[in-house]
Amino acid sequence: MPIIRTEKREIKLKRPLAEISPSEFRRGLTVAPTFAWFPKAVIEGAEALPEVEAAAPLYTGEIVPWMQEAAAYNIALEGMCEDYQQAGSMLVSRVGDGLIPGVGVGSGTKSAKFTSVSATTVAGQRGAYFTAGGRSFFCPEYGKLTAITKDFLAWAAIPGIFAYQWFAALLAFLDLASTPINNRIRFASLKGLTVPNFVIVRSQYFPPPALTMHIGLTSNKAQVVGIQFRSSGNYTDVLASDSLDVPAGESTVDYFVACPGVTEFVCHLQPEDRTETVLDSLTITPP
Repeated sequence: MPIIRTEKREIKLKRPLAEISPSEFRRGLTVAPTFAWFPKAVIEGAEALPEVEAAAPLYTGEIVPWMQEAAAYNIALEGMCEDYQQAGSMLVSRVGDGLIPGVGVGSGTKSAKFTSVSATTVAGQRGAYFTAGGRSFFCPEYGKLTAITKDFLAWAAIPGIFAYQWFAALLAFLDLASTPINNRIRFASLKGLTVPNFVIVRSQYFPPPALTMHIGLTSNKAQVVGIQFRSSGNYTDVLASDSLDVPAGESTVDYFVACPGVTEFVCHLQPEDRTETVLDSLTITPP
């Protein structure tokens, strides 16, 4: 396994949160195309719920509370997928009832799917099983799990359980974005459960002995963002890991990476739960 050495050079606050309006915080983020009637981009799915309830009020036998909540979560995840795809990559998502019709995304070896079970079963076993890239994983109730195999990355969450229905949420990274990233990509959140982002770091001058990553982040609160460097040939191989103390507002991180002989690697970024975070950019020197 190749060895890389990392070193944070500088974390600089460009603008404090007080200087960033809500509309500016979400600038450049994409609205969910399936929900054309929803007027704005959201990062936390629960924020969309009041407008979903107004647009589709409860109606006995037709619209029930879990449907409204699932729609709000889909708005956030679908918007993130659109952000990610602006970088020339492919991310797919779905939130729905884990029993009927069940929830799955992708196809073949590039797919993830929850096992179809009742809400009673999920509550009894305190979570549910799902497959990703041909392997079985267990997602805890009211929790999340990032599924990582040699060549496939997925994210699952169970943000809620009702008497009969339960929420199964899945994301599958079918084609990873690569540097330079110059469009904004949200880290979507479902009831405080925050999704990671994965980006291939690749330079036209590879293999260089070293490079500097320039990471732009906007956060609604001070937090610690986890960062891992994974092998692009086997995502389960972690070459190095660290954490970034990110202030509330818009900031930039300069990160030195010594990587002799490494042609490319995957940068895995994970904000804290119960935060709203946007990846503003991710570029490298040399380009």
